Amino acid sequence: MQTWTSMPDSRPQPIQPIILGANPKGGVLSKESIHSFPACKRGAHIPGQRSDAGYSIIEILVVIAIIGIMAGMAATIMTNIIPMVHADSSLDLVVGELRQGRQMAIDQRRNYVATFAGTNEFKLVRIELNLAQTPIADYFLSNNVTYTTVAGVPDTPDGFGDSQAVNFAGGNQIVFVSDGTVTDLNNNLVNGTVFLGTPGSPATARAITIMGATGRIRGYQYNGNAWH
Repeated sequence: MQTWTSMPDSRPQPIQPIILGANPKGGVLSKESIHSFPACKRGAHIPGQRSDAGYSIIEILVVIAIIGIMAGMAATIMTNIIPMVHADSSLDLVVGELRQGRQMAIDQRRNYVATFAGTNEFKLVRIELNLAQTPIADYFLSNNVTYTTVAGVPDTPDGFGDSQAVNFAGGNQIVFVSDGTVTDLNNNLVNGTVFLGTPGSPATARAITIMGATGRIRGYQYNGNAWH
């Protein structure tokens, strides 16, 4: 004969509401008595219920400190990067104008004269058959970029000289000839270099070399150790 044993009910029991004035042991519960229950205390966490408490002052200060550190790091990085971007932009601009001048000289069978004037001006003119000059380009390098050499930065691998910022056999003008070569104003083939960047900043040092016999135009960037 089998004997049945009753098992305790493991199902979750409903929470009995606390009704003001009802005391299962008799008497009346006051508000003070109700608030003495752990679940009724101010700030007590009830499982399954989201706490209304916000962030502490320490947590807020930590977040502000982290944001401040990150902002400071970003500002430092940008301060170093922006001048380099400006130098690269000026390098690309001058190289582009020089290559365009050489190509137009070949295509149009006309000589083009490029002049590196002052500390930051570039001019390009076409020489007509009657020797009149037609302006093609005239602009100034911007954002503190100038024709300059920087102490401690060596000459480019081409080795055309770095005694001055613009050096084409001592002059600052070159002629793109219709056969693709580059000469000085006396029709002599000339090699030379144009150094540019922000004065006193090796990180912004840039250079353009031009080979007279071939008309090759090459831009260089200085990475702190070598030209590339």
